[in-house]
Amino acid sequence: MQFNDWRTIGAALCFAVAMYGCLRANFAAFRIVDLVNRQVGPDEQESMLGWGWTKTRRVFSRYRAFYPDGDLIRRYWLHGGVMFVGMIGVAISIGFFDPR
Repeated sequence: MQFNDWRTIGAALCFAVAMYGCLRANFAAFRIVDLVNRQVGPDEQESMLGWGWTKTRRVFSRYRAFYPDGDLIRRYWLHGGVMFVGMIGVAISIGFFDPR
């Protein structure tokens, strides 16, 4: 195999790791919303769609209030970090940071 073949394989593997982290982070976020919606009334339910910084803060603070020993927020950030590291690996593999 040539050098470019190995870089392509590395990029594909890093992309797979990034997508794994993305899916797991999304599953954690959906689980958090589901658990919060079980605790609040029907007029305060959160939607699974339409995420933003204010909604994330609101849902995460409610989750911490209802489940102080819950670890889903930690999992959310952990898997988000896995996604970020995987995408950095993709960028390095395809030569994005190559100074040539």
